[in-house]
Amino acid sequence: MVKVIFLGTGNAFNQGGRSSSCYLVQGSKNVLLDAGPQVLPGIYGYGLKPSDIDVIALSHLHADHMGGLPFMMLDDKWITKREKPIDVLVPKGGPDLIERICSVYYSQEEVDHIASVFRYTIFEVGDTVEINGVTFEALPALHSAEPKMIFMTMDGKSIGYSGDSAYLEESILKLLEADITIHECTSFNLSIPNHVNYEELSEKISNLASLGRVSASKKIYLSHVDESMEENKDKIKAPFVLVRDRDEVEI
Repeated sequence: MVKVIFLGTGNAFNQGGRSSSCYLVQGSKNVLLDAGPQVLPGIYGYGLKPSDIDVIALSHLHADHMGGLPFMMLDDKWITKREKPIDVLVPKGGPDLIERICSVYYSQEEVDHIASVFRYTIFEVGDTVEINGVTFEALPALHSAEPKMIFMTMDGKSIGYSGDSAYLEESILKLLEADITIHECTSFNLSIPNHVNYEELSEKISNLASLGRVSASKKIYLSHVDESMEENKDKIKAPFVLVRDRDEVEI
């Protein structure tokens, strides 16, 4: 069995008290898709330790998706003390960025610990990477900070994750082939560059379904949301599912 736990379902503004992007996929390995600033409360609150995490895959380099890594480093230096590094799939420029952030906040001794806790693999659009039996495919995305969508396979089950992106049909069609599809939905109807809102996404998916290109019953889990999504929750119709922090889905 593979299970997805939505540790962080908010966007960059954390409205409604939602944590930033972080999704725990549990199977033969514990995998994080993105690791926003509240990653440690999410992990500990779920009853795990950071040392239980085997792999982290980052969709892009915005702080609400990777800002938890410096905290994980600090935790490991003084608290967790892992026996081996976490494998981190990171966009180009990511390792240098993480080191620069840590060097601002922490001592050189702590910065030097990065190599003990994170083992980086550069992960760019078009790449397919296998780590410890888990496969990750990087798909195009329309955003900034080296963006990608992620198609992940573990234990014979697949997860399609949009990260942050404006509507991009070729990638969304691939995500919808997965056993579970998670797509960003930053607002109900507010247009923000390089993102998608519910009204736009629902119209696009309805059009694809009418053309027979996707199943009308295929669930799409909406995350990376703002307060307007909660305010309009009664207007969110199948196949869309509005998720909240700590929701779980078994595949």
